[in-house]
Amino acid sequence: MKKFLLALLMLVTAVSAAQAQEEENDSLVSVIGWFCTGDTLEYIFGTEVYSVAGNDTTMVEDGGWTKFRICVTDSTKKGYMMEYTPLEVENEDTTTLQGRMRLMAARASLGTRVIFSTDEVGRVKEIVNWKEVYEQSLARINQITEAIYQENPALSSEISQADMQKSLRKSFDDVLGSKTKMLDAFVNLKLLFIYHGLSLPLGESEVKSEGEEIHYHVTRGKMEDEEAASDDDYQLLIKMEFPEEHGVKNLNNYFYNYFPDGWPRGFLVTNVEHFGGRQKITLFHLDWVSKSWR
Repeated sequence: MKKFLLALLMLVTAVSAAQAQEEENDSLVSVIGWFCTGDTLEYIFGTEVYSVAGNDTTMVEDGGWTKFRICVTDSTKKGYMMEYTPLEVENEDTTTLQGRMRLMAARASLGTRVIFSTDEVGRVKEIVNWKEVYEQSLARINQITEAIYQENPALSSEISQADMQKSLRKSFDDVLGSKTKMLDAFVNLKLLFIYHGLSLPLGESEVKSEGEEIHYHVTRGKMEDEEAASDDDYQLLIKMEFPEEHGVKNLNNYFYNYFPDGWPRGFLVTNVEHFGGRQKITLFHLDWVSKSWR
């Protein structure tokens, strides 16, 4: 994952050099999913959160990484049906009770089939079997709670098992208790297809409104020294600055690299938030592992 992160950072710096070689023209790059039934891709998705104060940078949360598979099960003029399946998970926080329970829940969910739909260009619409996923996940939470109390009987002196399950149920419903909430919880899916449907001219462009500034930098062509890369790949670098608050601006950077058929090769998303004299930097990074057809 670190190797991939460094590679994407290098790609971001390479955008300007690649752009200098682009001929000036009015052509558009459109992020459209030209997917086919049977398309199967595996990705690794990771998250990290840092706190920055002056020159002091501290990792405050390593969300670890998840390897997952996406397979297109149906393709029509109106859109696609796909299955998302988590395959592996690692590096979750194991130093706290909450962290251990999250990791246990994540590992227990491996192999779960999450069916979702997209529109005709590849934008995610909804989790189709959200109710089934909700009930399966809730049952796992209850089983994990029981296992934790069997392993740590002393917990009962701090909070009863019934109260713990009640608290977890409320938190669970807050995150996964509806079709909309469940879709929001799948951050990797939302980020994977977030720019599908977008059309931008090659080169640089800018949009400003009510203190918000969005800078676009679009390039086309091979940007990685590997056999699977193509001259028809394309890249988006999007910088978003939000209205100032207390003299500082929050900033989001999105760097995406796509296959010619619209499947993402990878991305690096950086969210920078200001809290007093500190910055909170959240990194989301994804890399493709395999791409095949049935």
